[in-house]
Amino acid sequence: MEANNPDCDWRKTFVYGTVECRVQQQLTPISPVLYSMHSVPATNNSTSEYQKDPRGLLSPSFLGLLLTQLLGATNDNILRWLVIGIGKDYFQGGQVSRILALGTAVFVLPYILLAAPAGYLADRFSKRTVIVVCKAAEIVIMALAIVSICWGHVWFMLAILGLIGCQAALFGPAKLGSIPEMLEERHISVANGLIGLTTVLATMIGTTVGSVL
Repeated sequence: MEANNPDCDWRKTFVYGTVECRVQQQLTPISPVLYSMHSVPATNNSTSEYQKDPRGLLSPSFLGLLLTQLLGATNDNILRWLVIGIGKDYFQGGQVSRILALGTAVFVLPYILLAAPAGYLADRFSKRTVIVVCKAAEIVIMALAIVSICWGHVWFMLAILGLIGCQAALFGPAKLGSIPEMLEERHISVANGLIGLTTVLATMIGTTVGSVL
């Protein structure tokens, strides 16, 4: 494109996305600021964005939830089978099966009886608050469990086992309901699978350790 001034042979040439001016047969580049505006390289930030994704499977909040589930479920099953094992010493002969049935019943019944209240709490209050309160209650209940084991009162131990079952039942809906709030939608299925795997692993560890103790 020729300029209006005949004394100056001025042209604009587009080269690789930059603008250069030809003045009297000499190429003079435009300022670095304009050059940088026209020559910004295309970058692929998908990897870095995934690594820095605060709502991914490697986010601290989800990893913390997995660790909480692993330790909590392991703790619950250790107490369950420890109480059943100790209780067998207080029942004779054919009554051994009785303590096994009682230990299973007092631990499982809260999951049935508190299913609706647990769901209500998870919807009514912050799931984070429910999780924190449940874990704080677990610390207190386990302290009472130590007292009951040292005391050697089997019925007191069964009552404590029932309380730990109530705590676990109230913790469940808040735990699962918090996953969509922590992760993106595309990670939810994998996250649920990891929670289930963690629960099974914790049950195996807790059953083995509790039976040995």
